[in-house]
Amino acid sequence: MTDNQSPVDKFTLLHVLAGHLMRRAGFSWKLTLGLAASWEILEPIFKKEHPDLFPNPTADSERNKVVDVLATLLGWSLSS
Repeated sequence: MTDNQSPVDKFTLLHVLAGHLMRRAGFSWKLTLGLAASWEILEPIFKKEHPDLFPNPTADSERNKVVDVLATLLGWSLSS
């Protein structure tokens, strides 16, 4: 499992947790989807500008980005 390149990596669980926390905070699934997708668009910019803030600042593969968004929605859907 290679960080940011494999569809599932050691950060996937963090996305599930983020989705769980979003639902617990009262976010709708649409807002959760929008924020997760927005993060995946903005993340490369943040990694380029502030690589020291990331444990692995390499670019995410497209499949990894999709799985990260789906993992966030999974966390949201499993929460109550």
